[in-house]
Parts: sequence; structure tokens; C-alpha cells
Amino acid sequence: MQAYTYSIQHLPTNKIYYGVRKSTIVDIGTKYFSSSKLIKQMLQAETIENFKFKVRRKFLSYDEARLHETKVLSRIKAVTNPMVLNQAVSSPRLCSKNSSAEIQRRESISKTMKQLWSDPAYKDAQSFNKLSSEEQSVRGKAGALKRAANYASGKTPRKPKKAKSYKDVALVKDGVLKTVKSNQVPAYAKSGWVRV
Repeated sequence: MQAYTYSIQHLPTNKIYYGVRKSTIVDIGTKYFSSSKLIKQMLQAETIENFKFKVRRKFLSYDEARLHETKVLSRIKAVTNPMVLNQAVSSPRLCSKNSSAEIQRRESISKTMKQLWSDPAYKDAQSFNKLSSEEQSVRGKAGALKRAANYASGKTPRKPKKAKSYKDVALVKDGVLKTVKSNQVPAYAKSGWVRV
């Protein structure tokens, strides 16, 4: 197995999200919870018990899994179906053949979402949209504190910061040649030094 499709059911509303995961292990609902921003927001706003995670089908290749996901989402008319939480239908064939396909896909998603959000009934039906700015702030701070605690405990290792490296640049002034780092050039330029 190289990939699998999965569903996430939101039990209070019975709405579903259908997705694909590139992985050799089944980790949906344990380590992986979807790349969807909407699902992530819902998971932050509610308890995990409100969601049911299920593997739908396993595949030998990721391309095969994405193609199946696209077929399913197209068949159930995911974008316009009020019982489906997916906000777009991807097209793996388009993405693999056309280098500008990702831009086209994003523009298509943006256009669809703008149309949906212009409808007051759709906008009002989104539960995460009903949070006050105070609630959003409280949840944002709680998330930041949790991430900080994970860093402190070592659960989430910090990436080591790389020291910036600057190229050597040759400057000249009154016939005198000098080599400095590229980040020092603006300071020397004020004193009349110019690049060679």
C-alpha cells in the first residue's frame, strides 16, 4: 500500500469529508487528521469524539488513489452537496500533464468558493464562521501555548536555525580595493565605496 482514501464523518451533522492520504501505514484519526483547513478548524473547535474516521480503500500508487478520490467527489457533486465538507474536487490527470494546472486549479477553487460565500445561507451554515473575535483569539492563544509546550517537552523538535552566509563582494574607493560581506555593502556605499 502506498496510499489510501478515507472519510471523516462529523457525527453531530452527519456531514462527511472524503480525502486521500499518501502513506504506507494507516494513520487517519491517530497521527493524521486531514490537510483540509475546514476540517482542522472543526477539530480545534470540537472534541475528537464528534468525528468518525474510516479508511475507504487502499491503493498501490498515490496517483491511483487521487484519481479515485476525484471520481468519488465528482460523482457525489462534493462542492455543491450540502452534506459534503469538501470544498473542491482535485484533478490528478490535469496536474500531471500541465505545469500550470496547479494555478488553474487554485483559481477554479477560488472562483467556486467566492460564489458559495456570496450566498448568505451557505455562509450562515458554516459553524466556524460563528466564532466571535474574542473566541478566535482565545483559541489561537491556546493553540500557541500547546505548540510551545510541545517544543519545550521535546514532542515537536525545533528545526535548527541555519546561520546566514553572505558572499564576499569586492569594493573600491580612491583606488583602494577591499573585500567585504554582501550584507555590509550598503554601509560602505554610504561612504563612497562602489562594487568592482
